[in-house]
Amino acid sequence: MLEDCHDADDFLRIVRESIAGKQGVERWAKSTPLHLLYLPLIKKVIPDILVVHAMAATVTTSLNRLGYVRPLP
Repeated sequence: MLEDCHDADDFLRIVRESIAGKQGVERWAKSTPLHLLYLPLIKKVIPDILVVHAMAATVTTSLNRLGYVRPLP
C-alpha cells in the first residue's frame, strides 16, 4: 500500500480493488443513488469506472419518500 499509494486517487483505487478481490469479483459495485450527484468528480478520480444506472420510478418514489436522497432542483 505505501509503495503504490501516492495520492487520494491511488488510495481509492487500491481500496476498491482490495474489496473486489476479497469478494472474488472483477469489479466493485456501489448502489447508492446519492453518488449520481457526484458522478463528474467520481469519473475524474476513477477514469476506468463503469457506471450502470438503472432505476425504476417506484424505486425513485420510495427513496424520495424515505428521504434517502434529496431531489435536484
